[in-house]
Amino acid sequence: MILLFTSAIITEKYDMRMKEYSDSLQQLKEYGIRPKIVECVASSFPIDGEDVIYPGVNNPGLRNKGVNEAKALLTALRQIKAPEGEKVAKLTGRYLVESRNTFDMIDSTNYDAYVRYDNHGQVFTGMFAMKYSHLVRFLETIDYDGMENNMQNFEWLTAKYISDNKLSVYKFDRLHVKANIFGTGVCNLTHW
Repeated sequence: MILLFTSAIITEKYDMRMKEYSDSLQQLKEYGIRPKIVECVASSFPIDGEDVIYPGVNNPGLRNKGVNEAKALLTALRQIKAPEGEKVAKLTGRYLVESRNTFDMIDSTNYDAYVRYDNHGQVFTGMFAMKYSHLVRFLETIDYDGMENNMQNFEWLTAKYISDNKLSVYKFDRLHVKANIFGTGVCNLTHW
């Protein structure tokens, strides 16, 4: 399994974000997991000794930040060139994994996708996994202009791709992830 750890080094809440990245990386190391960091915005990553990919596709003028994330993931996956059946997990780097149970389940089973759905039937994209071939195909088939113009969120598009393509899915009840969600500007600590 490959773990892509997404980061976005921006000035807003910089100190808080860097602490979250550092804590998350430390926790992953304690679980014996070494991720590939996908730095979506900056051209350097301030924590030494990490395997970092710099996609260089960020467009700060977009309203829909999911467009930048999806394009960064696709660019990173093309650089990695993993075998089609390899499982690729994506973790938002600010999120803290509280147990390695989710990774163990992904490693020990053979589904096309591993997700937790929210109450609206969308995929929690703070942490999910797909086989490499499906994840690349999904990201290649997104209508990015439509995603931006219609404010289609990445969570909905992920769920739609899984459903439309009839992927075999392992549905998690709990991901063992703790996250500060602040899309509204207010931090809300949530457990997924």
